[in-house]
Amino acid sequence: MMEKEGFSFKDSSLTSERPNNAHDENYIKYSIIKPKMEWAGTVVVLIGKETSKSDWVNWEIEEAIKLGKQVIGVHVSKDYNYEIPEGLKDFADSIVPWNGNDIKKALDGNIIYKDAHGTSIALGTAMNHGEC
Repeated sequence: MMEKEGFSFKDSSLTSERPNNAHDENYIKYSIIKPKMEWAGTVVVLIGKETSKSDWVNWEIEEAIKLGKQVIGVHVSKDYNYEIPEGLKDFADSIVPWNGNDIKKALDGNIIYKDAHGTSIALGTAMNHGEC
């Protein structure tokens, strides 16, 4: 969807389809995940059913902020508002629905906070990258 708008993406996710066989948490964080974030201009966090329950997601958000990366949350479903991870509530530059126009605006640096349906939301906490 966004490649049509001139954006390039690289999926560095570790998933069951692309597993990681390491067992040392620090090795996984600092030798596998962090280097994959270092080259990125923006870290996009997909907000799905289990995202808010992951300690790894919040760590990744905090690391992205430490690296000075733009962080955008994108709801994966237009039909359901899944819970937003605390790291995104505290530090996201934007949170947008699965909508090419809103995603493009967020990637271009516009500050947008919307739920999965496209309704504006207030997160209540200032987006303060300095506190991470």
